[in-house]
Amino acid sequence: MKFIIRNGSLRPADRSALEYVAQREFAVDVELEDVARKRSKPQNSSLHLWLSQVAVILNNAGIDMVLFLEQLNGKAEIPVTQKSLKERFWKPIMEHMTGKQSTTEMDTKDPDILYQTACRILAENFEIVPPPWPSHEREDLRDV
Repeated sequence: MKFIIRNGSLRPADRSALEYVAQREFAVDVELEDVARKRSKPQNSSLHLWLSQVAVILNNAGIDMVLFLEQLNGKAEIPVTQKSLKERFWKPIMEHMTGKQSTTEMDTKDPDILYQTACRILAENFEIVPPPWPSHEREDLRDV
């Protein structure tokens, strides 16, 4: 059953929840805790689009995943793809900076912070200027 908090009061979120509560006699203990909002679907789409764009830039520069990871003190024999960047580049940054194991755990603040760090790493290690973070306001950055 869904409830909302308005003006400091916990209330049923819709008519069916209100009717359910009104028809029963019971007590409920509710414990509230602050939780960060999960990353949004547009942020998730932006992450995947941006990683795809970086993969194209790295491949066009002749940098494969082996060279990419060797430069970052790792080794692998895989091409640079959106998925490989997510798993071997983005997630280690995310885990180190946020302690989160999955991009599904990111809150709405994480993508921007991680993007800035990823851009700095790409610039410092490969002299690559990555694309801007995709935004649903920019038509030229729609999902590929």
